[in-house]
Amino acid sequence: MKIVTGLLKFVLVTFGVLVLALTGVLWMDQQRTEYLKPENRLPAFAEGAILLTNVQLVPMTADTVLSGMAVYLEDGVIRRIVEERTLDEFDGVDDFDEVGGLEEVDRFDEMDAFEAVGGLEEVDELWYREGNFTRVDAEGRYLMPGLIDMHVHLWDRYELGLYLANGVTAVRNVWGMPMHLRMKEEAHRGEYLSPRIYTTGPKLTGQEVIDGSNWQLSDVAEARSRVRAFHDEGYDFVKTYYGLSRELFEAILEEASELGIDVVAHPTPGVAFSDHVHPQIRSIEHVEDVVQQALEFQMDSLALQQVLDGLMREAEAIGMGSSRGGFGEQGEPHQPDPNTNKVRYEVQYEVRYCPTMTVFHNITRMLREDSILTSDSLAFMNPLVRLVDSKAQFERWSGAKAQDPGVVDRLEAQHAFHLEIVRAMHEAGVTLIAGTDAGIGVTLPGFSIHEELAFYREAGLSNFEVLRTATVNAAGTHGVMGDLGSIEEGKAASLLLLDGNPMEDLGALRDPVVVFLDGVPLGRDQLGRMKEQAFGRKNRVATGVRYLKNLVQEW
Repeated sequence: MKIVTGLLKFVLVTFGVLVLALTGVLWMDQQRTEYLKPENRLPAFAEGAILLTNVQLVPMTADTVLSGMAVYLEDGVIRRIVEERTLDEFDGVDDFDEVGGLEEVDRFDEMDAFEAVGGLEEVDELWYREGNFTRVDAEGRYLMPGLIDMHVHLWDRYELGLYLANGVTAVRNVWGMPMHLRMKEEAHRGEYLSPRIYTTGPKLTGQEVIDGSNWQLSDVAEARSRVRAFHDEGYDFVKTYYGLSRELFEAILEEASELGIDVVAHPTPGVAFSDHVHPQIRSIEHVEDVVQQALEFQMDSLALQQVLDGLMREAEAIGMGSSRGGFGEQGEPHQPDPNTNKVRYEVQYEVRYCPTMTVFHNITRMLREDSILTSDSLAFMNPLVRLVDSKAQFERWSGAKAQDPGVVDRLEAQHAFHLEIVRAMHEAGVTLIAGTDAGIGVTLPGFSIHEELAFYREAGLSNFEVLRTATVNAAGTHGVMGDLGSIEEGKAASLLLLDGNPMEDLGALRDPVVVFLDGVPLGRDQLGRMKEQAFGRKNRVATGVRYLKNLVQEW
């Protein structure tokens, strides 16, 4: 008996020590991301409203740049947009009552009183008039909506800083776990600086897809109950994945329709490709699946056109529109959603496709670059992902190349055909939304959005059309995202201030001067620090603990 008691004590003590050690690991990892605390934002903008003057506006509501504009931001919202020359016409407080936040300004015609002490290079020294607002001379720089990456995989907080540093102010996570609900809620409460997070639940699959982080459905009743559970738990969307039978697939869509929760669809071979056109499916993912499923690996331009014609015919047959000849803007806002407390916007039901070209192209990089796993750029990837997923993918494709060297040329040819698919989709009236599949393989969080947009430009879209994929088109996909994507009064103040004109040079997006995160300005120095802190981070164990915790909680 003493032996049993002693053994039990040993087990309990060991378990307790292990729990304390793992808790300590998570706490230390959290401490290392203190640089994302809100108090670390620019001190000159610690609170209050902001008036940006001398702005070149890229509103994304039209193919234009508006010069000499002034934009007033308050409480995270764009309150007023006017021509700067009209500011001199305001000579009293009454003129500004409708704007809000300027009640204590007696004589606005004395403009010199509101000048900053320096330009944006001296942004930390900007004069701030307590109780009113900060006036900032943008010095002719360009203001546009923040970028949205519609297909990411989040693993830690460091990645959130990488997205912000690259001008991404909202992300759609498409491999949801309980930790993402916590991340979303913490970000919503303002506990740390983060792009807005929207997330699917765990991927819904059939029984043959073996992966602990997916939900393998066995029957229609379980399919319906899982959709209800994800909705009730607070996930924004449902994601369908490989291995679903038509019966399971239809049950998911029917339940989602009843609950009003959007579906993100990774094409599944058990369902006809054209059947992924459905009002509840807000976007279809991955351009390579057009080749692998719809075209059965035949890179045939004529067959591609027939597939696209079939998609658009299906859309017309079920009453879904097309973006051809119009911009497909979201409509008027509805009442706040009871689950998120955010205003939902009407959306136009049309075929939307998220190409994720970057992640497939990175396969060719793995085949061409033998040292990619030890490259400096990969030090921005989560270290556990780098050790497990990046390495596994590299070894898989290295093995394929060793057996058949011709695989390199074939995959590069397929990437070239993906460009043709994007061009053809755009011309057919499919609404393209930008997504990268960042966070897996060697596809970097944040940085990869610029590669993705460059591919769309290479496919023949104009700069304006490219920018729309990551702004207006993306925001119009889901009602909960409808206050993003364009610079309009009443929209969210999630904005980028750039040195160059992105309508002429997409490279201007890579190094924002200021990122406004729901009205909170983050300067270039701070954005640079976010990159530095994420580079070469050592949170492998913390990531593993969080992942295992998610599996236990999920099941």
